[in-house]
Amino acid sequence: MSVGGQSASATGVTHHAALGILEAELQPFSVANPDRAEQFWSLYVLIGPRIRLSKALYIRPSVGLQFRSWSGPNPVTSNDQGLAIGVLAAYQVPLAGSWTLTPQAVGRWALIENEGSVTARLLGVRVQFSRKL
Repeated sequence: MSVGGQSASATGVTHHAALGILEAELQPFSVANPDRAEQFWSLYVLIGPRIRLSKALYIRPSVGLQFRSWSGPNPVTSNDQGLAIGVLAAYQVPLAGSWTLTPQAVGRWALIENEGSVTARLLGVRVQFSRKL
């Protein structure tokens, strides 16, 4: 999280699901506000096309919302949301049967408050297992 020139970070495991052009990513761990006694956890809901760069490699630019739940001794609000954008790069590796292993690099950015340049970002890597039905 960035507030003006200050920033705070946290690490953890997120939970991701995708269906067609829709993606959801839950960030269940809290990130502290470096400027006041509050923290948030969030859910990103994004839509975007899968753009194939080769048979195995694709990118997915996306846009949507980040929903936040705030807590702590001095939160400004209990819940809010803001515009979010995302991008991921993925490489699909076929496995036995109809299973696929897909390592991914992912980035998410969300606007929390325009005044004061308050933003959130999520950067990470993940491994997705999927099966064609």
